[in-house]
Amino acid sequence: MADHFKVVRHRSDGNLRLKIAGDFDGNSAFELLDGLKENSNNIVRVSINTGNLKKLHPFGLQVFHLNF
Repeated sequence: MADHFKVVRHRSDGNLRLKIAGDFDGNSAFELLDGLKENSNNIVRVSINTGNLKKLHPFGLQVFHLNF
């Protein structure tokens, strides 16, 4: 996993808010996807705050897009 990658999850009233921070690589993409799967029951809206990402590795983006 990329150094210092973190996912903070918050659920409320059918909303799932994810705040991701650090470097986004392939392992980070799978961690984000797992967080989406684990918290998707009864969710109407998902928002992902990417404002605290430091590096976006092309492979991480590809992994996320192919598995979403």
